[in-house]
Amino acid sequence: RAAPSAEFSVDRTRHLMSFLTMLGPSPDWNVGLDCGWVQRLVKDLVPWDAGTDNGVTYE
Repeated sequence: RAAPSAEFSVDRTRHLMSFLTMLGPSPDWNVGLDCGWVQRLVKDLVPWDAGTDNGVTYE
């Protein structure tokens, strides 16, 4: 099975990109990306825990 991936294109009018998404089922696990000027970027996303819930699992 192939790893999930996404591709985004930019142009002179829409040249900046940032995104943030939630990793379910927890409401405070997320990944995101904020970039500067690059021709091409391949990036592994590292999950973040926002710290709004305690513990290592979500119930």
